[in-house]
Formats: sequence, structure tokens, C-alpha cells
Amino acid sequence: DEAKRISNVVTKWQWPLYFLDFETIAPAIPRFSGCSPYTALPFQFSCHVWASPDQEISHFEYLHLDNSDPRPMLAKALAD
Repeated sequence: DEAKRISNVVTKWQWPLYFLDFETIAPAIPRFSGCSPYTALPFQFSCHVWASPDQEISHFEYLHLDNSDPRPMLAKALAD
């Protein structure tokens, strides 16, 4: 049964849990070095961290707002 299979997988998860979402753009005309037409460029992320079942979920995010290549700063923000 599907519910039992899902339950078996979830019970094996280890804390903390991270829920990460990226937003990208894919311009037809490459804007930055190393890009091709329609290369997906991440410019925003959102990360929810659930440290343990008895703790509140924390939230971290990054949004690139200037006209420079978003990849280096997004990668640094994600690593931090």
C-alpha cells in the first residue's frame, strides 16, 4: 500500500531536514560568460530548515537584485 511505503521512507529520514527551492531565468540571449541560449540561471533560493520534530522551522533566503551574474553570489549565500 502506498501510504505504508511512504511511511517507511519518511521514518528513515535523519534530522535536520532541509527543504530547498530555486527560481531560475533562462534568457534566449546569453547574458554572462559560460552561458548558452536558454541556460537556466538561478537568481533566488529559499531554504526551510527543520532541525528536529520539537523545533520550529527556520527560513533562509537569497534574492539577487542587481544586473551582475547571480551565480557566484547565490552560491556563496547558499554555502553560508
